[in-house]
Amino acid sequence: MPSLEPWLGGDHCSWLGMLGMLRLRLHKSNMDFTCLFCCSLAFVLYLNTLGAGFVYDDRRAILANADVSGGTPWQRSFSNDFWGTPLTDSGSHGSWRPLCVLSFRLNYLIGGGFAPWGFHLINNLLHCVATALVVRVARTLLASVWAVLAAGALFAAHPIHTEAVAGVVGRADVAACVCYLLTYLSYLRHMRWRESGDPRQWLALGATLILAAAGLLCKETAITALLVCALFDVMRGLSGQVDKQRLLSVCVVLGALFCMAYCRLVIVPGPGRHSPARTTRSPGLPPSGRDF
Repeated sequence: MPSLEPWLGGDHCSWLGMLGMLRLRLHKSNMDFTCLFCCSLAFVLYLNTLGAGFVYDDRRAILANADVSGGTPWQRSFSNDFWGTPLTDSGSHGSWRPLCVLSFRLNYLIGGGFAPWGFHLINNLLHCVATALVVRVARTLLASVWAVLAAGALFAAHPIHTEAVAGVVGRADVAACVCYLLTYLSYLRHMRWRESGDPRQWLALGATLILAAAGLLCKETAITALLVCALFDVMRGLSGQVDKQRLLSVCVVLGALFCMAYCRLVIVPGPGRHSPARTTRSPGLPPSGRDF
């Protein structure tokens, strides 16, 4: 077989290396296009919400909430529930989402009042960010660009997200989703740096815990992000030998999960805290004074 070197102007290995680099660049370009397409789809699908107003729970959680309109100090958002009622009050719902309430307050200050389009715009942008993060997560799990595109597009367009994105109070779900995905991605970074012996692994682990706490302050369900991280790490290490570094990471994550759950369920008053019926109180909470 005649040699191609005179035509190619270099050895075979160098050309294979160049082809490999070109393939990686094309793959990265396709992934960037995939992310851009999915985010654009997410934004366009909910573009019509910018002309909508406040509906249903929006009125109580935003329009009638002094924590949003600035009628109370911003610190009160951490001692009041999602609706602006003190957590210690017998009429409190017990839903503690201070970061979400503070985002409403920031909307109110920047938008010059209760301008609905500004609140809906932030919800839409958060949905776009969540879609981009889903694409990023899909890239770590799926090899095919088309599979990643399908995952991102399905998340962007799935009707189950309609209430969370179109309703302003649904920001708690969307913001918690963003923090959830960031927590997972941050822990993946920690795992990579841990395997390579990079000291930055502890920064990534710290960021994981902070993001999980932020998700919890957006909505209570985000606390399960740490459990997902720990389970993923454990499942990944089942096929190999016991790794002390992995064991330490999992113990730190589970310890943080326990502390957050304890603070939320025991220290922070939850739904039904003041109910005289034991069946309506959250497990682990002490009885109210009316039980004595």
